[in-house]
Amino acid sequence: MVVGSRGKESLERDALFERFEKLGLDRVKSDLTNNEGPRTAHRGKELDTAWEWVRMKQDRLKAPGETAYGGRTTQTIPPSRTVFVVHGHDEGAREKIARFLEQAAFEPIILHEQASAGRTVIEKVEDHSNVGFAVVLLTPDDEGCEKGGTPRPRARQNVILELGYFVGRLGRNDVCALKRGDPEIPSDFGRVAYVNLDDAGAWKQALGRELQAVGFELDWSRVMNS
Repeated sequence: MVVGSRGKESLERDALFERFEKLGLDRVKSDLTNNEGPRTAHRGKELDTAWEWVRMKQDRLKAPGETAYGGRTTQTIPPSRTVFVVHGHDEGAREKIARFLEQAAFEPIILHEQASAGRTVIEKVEDHSNVGFAVVLLTPDDEGCEKGGTPRPRARQNVILELGYFVGRLGRNDVCALKRGDPEIPSDFGRVAYVNLDDAGAWKQALGRELQAVGFELDWSRVMNS
């Protein structure tokens, strides 16, 4: 697979972010302010990436509605509580996720419930993609394999397409995939957060934690009683 220059830069940035996570915020900040640079960031662009990561981490640690920029504190708009729900043929799973999101004070966006108004499916996806988060249901609706291989359960092709779209549109931190069973997962999506859609309901707490991790406020009593 040929990776373009932008794709290569994105992969390198993700790799640096992972290394900074392992070092921890205090260590990276200390190295930067001492002009030493963290072990993973000792050249120009890498130092810029280190400062970007530090600012991002500091913003997330601040109170909701505040962010640091240039040494000053400014008010920001809270993240949109609209959540795009990508799904296949499992209507029960789709409705379960939608009702959970509504109970937790989010607004689920389900594509087939939106008026087409003469638009193609991809145009509808684009027009409704200005959301704060995306939940992607990977249910074993199809089967497939490489040529000559043994068929395995797979999610619908449109689901995989939309998973990739929202990872690119929102960033992988703001996308959570819920798996039912053991569907085949494309290797390119190995770093996306996955939650098992179990019958016991443990997925609710797991999904709630993913939403909370990116800055959403949750009433856990409502979440667990949904």
